[in-house]
Amino acid sequence: TVAICSIRPSSAAVCCRSICSSRMGPSSFSQDASRLGRSSVRLLTTSSRQLCASSSAGRSDDGGSRHTRTSSLLIQDPDGVAAKAIVGRRVRWTAFERLAVISEQLRRTKARVAPYWSLSKGKLTTWIALSTLPGYALMCVDGGSFVAAMSLTVGTGLSSAAASTYNQLIEAPRDARMRRTHNRPLVNGTIDRSSAHQFAALCAVGGVSLLAMGTTPTCAMMAAGNIFLYSCVYTPLKTVTPYNTHIGAVVGSIPPLLGCTAAQGMSAFCLPEPFVLFAIQTLWQFPHFYALAWMYREDYVRGGFTMFPVFDHTGWETADLMRPYLMALCILPLATSAFNVTSYMFVVSSMVPNGLLLWRFTQYDQNPSIRTARTFFRTSLVHILALLGLFVFHCKGPYTEGTE
Repeated sequence: TVAICSIRPSSAAVCCRSICSSRMGPSSFSQDASRLGRSSVRLLTTSSRQLCASSSAGRSDDGGSRHTRTSSLLIQDPDGVAAKAIVGRRVRWTAFERLAVISEQLRRTKARVAPYWSLSKGKLTTWIALSTLPGYALMCVDGGSFVAAMSLTVGTGLSSAAASTYNQLIEAPRDARMRRTHNRPLVNGTIDRSSAHQFAALCAVGGVSLLAMGTTPTCAMMAAGNIFLYSCVYTPLKTVTPYNTHIGAVVGSIPPLLGCTAAQGMSAFCLPEPFVLFAIQTLWQFPHFYALAWMYREDYVRGGFTMFPVFDHTGWETADLMRPYLMALCILPLATSAFNVTSYMFVVSSMVPNGLLLWRFTQYDQNPSIRTARTFFRTSLVHILALLGLFVFHCKGPYTEGTE
């Protein structure tokens, strides 16, 4: 006896013919099962072997009251639509069957989530959410609160996802003309505009609400303002003036301040530490983005975006743009130590990440190419993590004055 469900009529007929044929073996079952698709063969072959073993063993027992169970496997049909396969009566669940079901469920979940991950620029959003933690760690009292830290990161991530979605809604026609962005979900039709609007609104409301309830109202208001600044100011300016990068640098430097205000509210701005974090993040973003824009300058031209590096065909003008910000990053530890914000060890330890970044910049300056620009871009990601971490470690802190 065989249970058949949720299979197309043609597929079910193939399976029934195989099962009803006399002396059915795994090989004949697999030949007919191959019509269901390559991913189905392994599961159906396993099922047929179990069915044959169960049929031969079933002649000598009492009708299958012991250790028997009807099971169901999930397979994929030729059209890529998951359906339930055939398993004989008296077939036990095996570890392979359970793993196959779990794997199929995970594949379906990933297929549903992936477009929204792309819509929210998942990697960038994760990066932005984590960049709030240095400010929170620096300003919190008595180790802070785990609930507040989680509310900060998740709320910031949702707010970033909302801003990224609004950005793609505005730029979808231009994204379609660029090689780097032509596969985004709004361009290829994976997600319609109505669903994207709903997703953005849900993320914006959820993120700001979570920050308001889990941290401070100041943090929530800054996050809401940053969503507006990114989607309604920075995004439209990308096609108007190359100075849009300066607005984008401000937007990208707000997350560390969210961490500060999550711990201390508005009073955080009475201290120098948040301004140093803001300066580090702002100065770093210019060379980081200029390297990216120069690598994809042809794409930006196709999309109609106006960036300084898109007019530079040699790469030397871009290097000249990057140099002042890199020099300022190297001088900043001296200033923080001179004003007693950090210990002198910040000057010493920051030489390592700053020296590494300057070395990569020198390679690009001497030989501008896609390879050297990409190397500098990737190195800058390691650099900002190290520099922020060292600043937090060597910062004397607003609550340690008079203790040394």
